[in-house]
Amino acid sequence: MKSNSNKKYLIYSLVLAFIIWYFATMQVDPLVESSIYVPIVLKNTTDLSGKAYDTDEPLVAHVSYYVRTSKAEDMAAVNMSAYVDFRELPMEGEDNDNKPAVSANDSIPLKVNIEDNSNLDNIYIYNISPKYLHVRIDDYASKEFPITYISQGTLGRGYTLGDVTLMNDTALISGSKRDIDSIDKVAIVVDLADKSASWTGTAPIKYYNEEGEELNSLNVTSSVSNVGYIASLNVAQEVKIVQYYTGTPQDGFGVKSVKITPETINAIYSVAGFNTGKTIVLPIIDISGVSESVHRKVDITGLIDSSTKLVDNIKTVDVEIEIVTSDQLDDGQAAGQRSNIIILPRATRSEADN
Repeated sequence: MKSNSNKKYLIYSLVLAFIIWYFATMQVDPLVESSIYVPIVLKNTTDLSGKAYDTDEPLVAHVSYYVRTSKAEDMAAVNMSAYVDFRELPMEGEDNDNKPAVSANDSIPLKVNIEDNSNLDNIYIYNISPKYLHVRIDDYASKEFPITYISQGTLGRGYTLGDVTLMNDTALISGSKRDIDSIDKVAIVVDLADKSASWTGTAPIKYYNEEGEELNSLNVTSSVSNVGYIASLNVAQEVKIVQYYTGTPQDGFGVKSVKITPETINAIYSVAGFNTGKTIVLPIIDISGVSESVHRKVDITGLIDSSTKLVDNIKTVDVEIEIVTSDQLDDGQAAGQRSNIIILPRATRSEADN
């Protein structure tokens, strides 16, 4: 009996000693509360063969813990991370070879990993936020898209954007089929602000849906990330239209006026080809022996080079050489008849081509 009593007292003594040691330790080296942001690592993603996954949540977790006061400063050097294991996704069935289920939306619990095991006795993790990572799993797809451009910004008065040549014509986009199907256009943004001459640049590709809205959160990769381009500027200019004539009317008649409708047109030229005083010279009209006004509808499209664009899409002009009897001419017009009779061998060509 005495031996049993001694054992009982020994056990009581050890428990009491532990309690005293614990409280003494807590007084000497108490626990303090702290927290840290750690990256979320994705494990076993290769098990999703032929599938794509994405999440709208940032891959960062907030870990809250208690740590011994004496070890609190050492926590800055502790290599801690949170992780999710894709093998913990719901399973498709018993004969699925332990592959993750293909579900539109799943939640995987987050766990904390501390690589330095010597710190495990000094840290007590009591919370991690978020507790689950929400992921989407979809079929993997690839599609080739043409690359175009969108202009942004305002040019100075009189300038318009000319040709834009892209260094890459297409891009192969790969990723979640759901995201691939949502893309309607792949484009770069060409910034026009403060431009007054042709320029070169580079811009990242962006994705847009059918409504023209930019898609910023796609789980896709591209064979091309940045596209170089060459852009030119055009300048708008008012161009005068000129009509010359040759020959003299029938005796007793003269030229009272030459009317051109419209007298000017608005055209667009490259900045490099811009110069002041541009004119379009219409083909010469021979008025030899006429006694009535001459009317012509002249097609000007052949008088303009291919690099010139007409703003108002005017293709023809109306010309009237007004012929009247001599007594209807004033002295100045009568005296000026011969000065208006000219011969221009090259007048059928437009000076706007120069």
